[in-house]
This record gives sequence, structure tokens and C-alpha cells, in this order.
Amino acid sequence: MAFETKFLKRGSIGIIIGAVSFIIIITLVIFFSLSKNEPSFSLGLQVDDAYPVISQNQTLLFDLIVQPEKSSDVEINYEILKNPGNDRVWNRESIIEMSNKEATIIEESIAVQNLDSGEYRFKINVAAGEIKRTTSFLFSVREQPEVQEKPGNESEEQIKQQDNFTQNISVGSLPTITEIVEISYEDLEKAQELCRKNNNQDDCFHTLAQEINDSDLCLNINLTEKKDSCFTDIAFKTNSNICDKISDQYRKNTCKAIFQSQ
Repeated sequence: MAFETKFLKRGSIGIIIGAVSFIIIITLVIFFSLSKNEPSFSLGLQVDDAYPVISQNQTLLFDLIVQPEKSSDVEINYEILKNPGNDRVWNRESIIEMSNKEATIIEESIAVQNLDSGEYRFKINVAAGEIKRTTSFLFSVREQPEVQEKPGNESEEQIKQQDNFTQNISVGSLPTITEIVEISYEDLEKAQELCRKNNNQDDCFHTLAQEINDSDLCLNINLTEKKDSCFTDIAFKTNSNICDKISDQYRKNTCKAIFQSQ
């Protein structure tokens, strides 16, 4: 009798364990079935400049690349956040229909209006069902320069000549960045030497690097943000390996993501 009771207890425990295991298996099957049916997608972002600097009320341009695994409606939420603090100063929402496995490039032209000068983050939240992706980029807004009225007694030709003279003048009789680029075609070392003497050394090396697609010239840029921007621009024009040279981890990941989405 004692043996039968012990056997029954073991049998009951076995039944309970079997039942629990069965429930766990069914739960996992249902979970993975629902996850499989949930529409997923990849997300990429392409901005002409890795760190755009725009004037107040100027248009912000970028391409959003969305590639779904199946046809579905995709909700897109655009936000502009003020740095630092991440206070939201602008937002907009839209819904678009995605075709199965076809990459969709959404060309956006956002008019940035009534923003104070300073640094901002443009954040993009994309959702298809329960699947969500987020991407963003930094940009800054500068004050709109005031237009100075020309004296009424000057002719249009005189004003034009004065403007051209102002644009072409260079400090200390040094060549302009445009002239330095022209010199680089025949003597790159001399062009680099002139960039080091230029008042806008970072901009000079950035322009020179873009002109000849040489990422090594970006190393001469002092400001880290401008150096990263230089590497990003050259990467888009040459190959994705240059993304690894970017210091800021977020920008580096964004650079690589753009290539992966193509």
C-alpha cells in the first residue's frame, strides 16, 4: 500500500511537470507566431551634411529610407528637440503605406520656422505595428543676418563692384579657399600649407578633402564635430570604411546604417 501511494505521488508530480511543460511550449509557439507575423522593417537616414547649419526659417533637407519585410502602414513622427534639455519645440505626424520588401525613400523638406539660434536634434520615430525604430541627426540654427540698405545715391553697378571686392579680398594677401583648391591640383603640399595659414583652417581642409576625396586631410581639422562631418562627407562619396574614423559613436552608427540600408 505504501508502495502504491508513493508511486501515485510520483505519477502526479510527473503529470504536473508534463502539463507545465506543455503550457510553456504552447506559449512559446504562440509568441513566436505572433512575432513572426508582426511587420518588421529597416530604417536609414541620409543628410547632405552630417551636421547641418542653417539660418532661421531655412529649409532642412534629408532622405528617410524605410524597407519593410511585408506590406504595412507605417506611422512616422518627426520631432525637433532643443539641446541641451531635449525639450520638444516642434513635431509632425504622418502615415504612409509600404509595399512588400520595397525600399521607400522619403524625401523630406522641412521648413524650420521660428526657432531660436542654437543646437537642436531632429528625431524621427517610425512604427509598424508593435515594431518601432528611431533615428536622428543634430543641426544648428544661426540668426538670420540683417540686410543692410545700400545708399540710394549709388548705382547698382557700383554696389555690385563693392560686393565682389569684399568677397574676393583675403586677409594678409593670402589666397582664398577656392584659390587654394585650384592650387591643390598642381601642388597638394603647398595647398595644405596655405590651409594651415588660413583663418578658417578647418573649413579649408574640409573643402580640400571633399574636392579630392581624401579622408586623410580631415585629420588636419581641429574641431571634432567638423572633423566627423568631413569623414562623413567623404564616406558617402567613396566607401563605408571611412565611417570607422568618426569619433562620435552616434554619427558613426548613422553613417554605417545608411550604407546598410542601400
